[in-house]
Amino acid sequence: MAGYVRNDTANNISNGSVIDADDLDGEFNAIEGAFNAGTGHTHDGTAGSGGPILRIGPTQDVIAGATTLLPKTNNVMDLGSPTFKFKDLYIDGVANLDAVVATTADINAGTIDATVIGATTPAAATVTALTATSGVVSANSTGAALRVTQVGTGDALLVEDSTNPDASPFVINAVGDVGIGTTTVPNTPNYANLIMNSANGGNIEFRVSGTLVGELYSSSGGTLRMGTQGANSLYLRTNDVDRLEIDSLGNVGMGTTISTVAGYTTLSIGNATDGGNIRLRNNTTTVALFSNTSTSAFLGTATTAQMRFGVSGNTHINIDGTTGSVAFGKSNTSADAASLVDMVSTTKGLLIPRMNDTQRNAIAAAPTGLLIYNTTSNRLEHFNGSIWDAVGNFTTLSSLTVTNNLTVDTNTLFVDSTNNRVGIGTLTPATPLDVVGSVRAGSETVAGNYSLSIGTGAANRTSFARYSGNDGIGEIRHQGTGTFQIGLEGASNFIINTNGVERLRIEPVGGAWRVNGNYGTSGQVLTSNGSTSAPTWVTPTVPEQPIKVWVNFHGVPTSGTYSRTGTLVTVTMTAHGMSTGMIANLDFTTGTATDGSYAVTVVDANTFTVTDTVSGATSGNVTRNTYIRKSFNVSSVTRGATGDYTINFASALADANYTFTASAVRPSFSIAQVAGAVDGGTYTTTALRVTSHPGNGTLVDSPLFTVIVVN
Repeated sequence: MAGYVRNDTANNISNGSVIDADDLDGEFNAIEGAFNAGTGHTHDGTAGSGGPILRIGPTQDVIAGATTLLPKTNNVMDLGSPTFKFKDLYIDGVANLDAVVATTADINAGTIDATVIGATTPAAATVTALTATSGVVSANSTGAALRVTQVGTGDALLVEDSTNPDASPFVINAVGDVGIGTTTVPNTPNYANLIMNSANGGNIEFRVSGTLVGELYSSSGGTLRMGTQGANSLYLRTNDVDRLEIDSLGNVGMGTTISTVAGYTTLSIGNATDGGNIRLRNNTTTVALFSNTSTSAFLGTATTAQMRFGVSGNTHINIDGTTGSVAFGKSNTSADAASLVDMVSTTKGLLIPRMNDTQRNAIAAAPTGLLIYNTTSNRLEHFNGSIWDAVGNFTTLSSLTVTNNLTVDTNTLFVDSTNNRVGIGTLTPATPLDVVGSVRAGSETVAGNYSLSIGTGAANRTSFARYSGNDGIGEIRHQGTGTFQIGLEGASNFIINTNGVERLRIEPVGGAWRVNGNYGTSGQVLTSNGSTSAPTWVTPTVPEQPIKVWVNFHGVPTSGTYSRTGTLVTVTMTAHGMSTGMIANLDFTTGTATDGSYAVTVVDANTFTVTDTVSGATSGNVTRNTYIRKSFNVSSVTRGATGDYTINFASALADANYTFTASAVRPSFSIAQVAGAVDGGTYTTTALRVTSHPGNGTLVDSPLFTVIVVN
């Protein structure tokens, strides 16, 4: 055994031997050493130290195992007593207890399952953190399943997410106010508060069997909305009765069933018994829109205050609460006391109903005094009790006195009382009588009708005097374009007489002149014979024109493109320099357009058009060899080679014995060229060939070439 060494090595202590005191004393000392607390027998299961002690107690009541320490009998042995208690208990694992009675309990981690705290008497618990993966509170009683009492100044309940501290928790403060998404819940006396806070707004949903049917929510922009999902209506009720309904189309019913009108959003107010009423009130005035059971509707004030209608803070219609007079355009001012309707404007007028004769006559039971504007007759009319009559149509007027200006039908007649002037056709007479338009003065019924008109005539002319009679119409007129005319209309001759003798007659057809009874012959001219004799027709002697041909042309080839629509050819050529009427000699190098000389028609800076002799639709490239700026008796100018041109005469000359002068400049327009006939060339009666060179014999194209041919 560990710690024990046999002292009697000589075996003196044996049967038949003499045992002396030293031997016994030595053995006792050895046994005592074996049971020494530090070095003696350990019963720890090692060799020589004895086996483990597995059972202790008077009747071996405690049994020790490798992983357990058990009582011999279940539910009999206590661990400590009310008088003798263990100090601390340390367990690294699960404590399974049928009941726990603790003066205080500090549970730093782990779980508590199926534990009653306080039994029937509520008990206090201080919990730093309570974590659960499922339901925490389960109760089967008539009382509260969970009661939280705050006896201090903090919140009664704070629920956070994994962020600790959470900036947007669920909070119930000490007086029952609730905050969702905020740490600050205001404690407003006499009010119960529910605060919802989020950067993106809040939302309360109402669901039936998991389906969303309604919600109350706010957006990040601060807008609060309450509504339903699908085709469900939203109802507001008091005293358990629906008071307001908003259907899924936005129609509103207050105290009544919604009346819908296709294409409109409606507001239905009232009920079958009392009608409906909308009231707007301040401390002194009530404005109401209401209906009664007789289906009548009213809008007005409950006092004598004014009823105003307007926009942007400005009153446009004002109804006087005492007199009922209506003012238009007078801002906040009542109508004139003497008027039922008072209208004020410096920019607008009164527009009454406009209709034609047929529409007017269809008015049933027209009352006397009814006004319309007749678009058939273009006049203001009133019903006089029996017929429609023009306003201002007086059957008899014995006298009329006007103290100020007088205006009839806008500018038909205007009397300017300030300047003592009368205007006909004008509101601004410049003379005592100022007439704008035709004037007819006098008449004669013998053998026809004669009159004199002064003013504006037909055919865009201003007639100063116009004579009309049974033998024709004559005028002295100003045509309006600077021309002064004396003439006749119709087939009558225009004759000028002096001393009772016809001096000049102009025929109505052809305009032939007969002077002193003589028409003359073709080609003759009227020649003066002095101050004492009448002019006569004389055949003139015409001198021969010395200049037979002249032309100014551009001779530098320029390239471009063209397109076609039928016979119309549109040429695109940057800065071509031509204007309408010039003659261009064109060589269409590709496509089907016909080469030749063409008169230029429509022109802009970079395009021009010509008309081909045949129709086509192709496009391609084109070269303008020459173009004629101005000319006389020239049909075209063609270019044979560089600086070599042929001038083609429009009419052949009598012979080729003519001379010519020519000038040309270089393309820079800065140095004169030498121009002349082609060396060895000949003149013809139909064409002249000329060249341009700088004096050294080398031909150069010229942008400005002038040729004059004389006899």
